[in-house]
Amino acid sequence: MELNAIVNKIREKIDYEISVGIIIGSGLQALADILEEKVEITYDELDMPKSKVKGHKGSFIFGRLSGKNVMFITRYHFYENGDFEQVKLPYKIARELGVKTIVMTTSTGCLNPNFDVGDIMLIKDHINLTGVNPMINDPEEEVVRFLDFQNIYDKEYLNIVRDIVKEKNINIREGVHLQVSGPNYETQAEIVFFGKIGGDTVSMSTAHDTIIAVYYDMKVLAFACIVDKIIGDNCEELTHDDVLARGNEAAKNIAGIVKEFISKI
Repeated sequence: MELNAIVNKIREKIDYEISVGIIIGSGLQALADILEEKVEITYDELDMPKSKVKGHKGSFIFGRLSGKNVMFITRYHFYENGDFEQVKLPYKIARELGVKTIVMTTSTGCLNPNFDVGDIMLIKDHINLTGVNPMINDPEEEVVRFLDFQNIYDKEYLNIVRDIVKEKNINIREGVHLQVSGPNYETQAEIVFFGKIGGDTVSMSTAHDTIIAVYYDMKVLAFACIVDKIIGDNCEELTHDDVLARGNEAAKNIAGIVKEFISKI
């Protein structure tokens, strides 16, 4: 189904503009529990591609949160089929529905020895180590735009969250997120390298998603939920089921911050 047809089908059920989109990371589906007046539309209903990743249901969930109209979005990953047009599709839909703010969540491995499993990290910058940019040869761009990414994770939004966690005495980390292409987890040599170049967390998403959202004139706030400590000699073997289970716990911790943030923008 083409973009316009998808948007029109959504508008048959959702007759209001959406201001905030929230990206659900692996295992973080519980975030949607805080939504009021929920309406779920699956990607199957919209003839959108099925996600190939376990734990990613593939749906938009619309509703109210802190007095605003929001939508929860299941992301696609570049490693699923190597097609950036598929990765961009949910963001194009969100843009057409009026979204101006994107809150990213992602389940991550920990590169910083001072961080622990269960920590939430506010992403203040990223390193894209996938070797590719999703906006290369974008069919919508008649002329190449060279965007300045000095404020790619919106500084005003970062300060709002800093004030929230200070006021509520919530322990939260801050740092640099690094994206690799996946779908494999990292080797020990890669982990050492990633830490040396400034990465605090690593996953297979978020940098691409953020680049797309900013190109589509959305402001971005992003959280990394640390579900695995991958540094050191005593690293446990990680499975995707572990990521999902730990992501579910992290979602409960992040939900309150997201709800408060939305009330303040």
